[in-house]
Amino acid sequence: ENTMPALQAALDGPMGFIETDIQLSKDGVPVLLHDSFVDRTTNGNGRVSDFTLRQLQSLDAGAWYSPAFQRTRIPTLEILLSALQAKHSSGNPKKALFELKGYWSRDEVRIVTDLISAYGIGNLVIMSSFDTSTIDHLQQVDPTLPVAIIMTTLPQDPVAFARLYGAVALIT
Repeated sequence: ENTMPALQAALDGPMGFIETDIQLSKDGVPVLLHDSFVDRTTNGNGRVSDFTLRQLQSLDAGAWYSPAFQRTRIPTLEILLSALQAKHSSGNPKKALFELKGYWSRDEVRIVTDLISAYGIGNLVIMSSFDTSTIDHLQQVDPTLPVAIIMTTLPQDPVAFARLYGAVALIT
């Protein structure tokens, strides 16, 4: 779950898209983890945003799943971007749906969009979030990246809602 062994299996598999969740470490590094807390999928306890990258990467994110994945680390977004770029360079481009967990400011969004830009794979990425302020910030920081809004229920007029935020999709 949001580890490189899992993501690499998806990259090597037949599907066209992979999905992962992004959060920021205490020192502002985008890491891949679904939960706000590290408790369920690592041997640590606490909120992701309270750990530095170094502290997060000292946690075991695989042993809970299977002894075969013991010592698997929480990956950074940059590690995944490198793998996506390598797939693209080998003629087998995979696409990614990246969910920004919770609220992200413009400056926080820029950390992610700058990394995507540095790897030159913006055409392989769709950004998503439940938080419409985060979607607004994504559109302001890099309007070239497509966005999708994740929702628990569809609004009465989903097309108008998607247009309002410049979204290419609504995900329920």
